[in-house]
Amino acid sequence: NLKELKRPENEVDKNHPLYGRCICITGALLRETRQELLQKVVNVGGVAVDSVTKKTEILVLGSKEEWTARKSSKVLKAEKMMSEGHPIRIMSEEELYRFL
Repeated sequence: NLKELKRPENEVDKNHPLYGRCICITGALLRETRQELLQKVVNVGGVAVDSVTKKTEILVLGSKEEWTARKSSKVLKAEKMMSEGHPIRIMSEEELYRFL
C-alpha cells in the first residue's frame, strides 16, 4: 500500500538520479518486497506509483517478470506509450538497485 510509505525525515539529495521521478514496479521481486523497495525509492526522493500513467518515468521489472513469456498489463501499456513517444524507461530490478 503506497499510503504506508513514509517520507524521509532528512532532506533528500535533489541531484539523485531518482529524485522526483515517478517509478512503478511490476512482477515479483527477488531481494525484498515491493513495499520495501518502493520505500527505498521514496527515501532518495523518488515518487512511488502503482500504475503506469503519463506521469510514470520508470517501470521496474521484477526479476521474475523478465523471464516470463507473457507480459504484464503494465509492461504492455509502457511499451505502447513508448511507441507513441512517451519517455518512459523500462529497467530491471537489479538496474534500479544500482541507483539506490
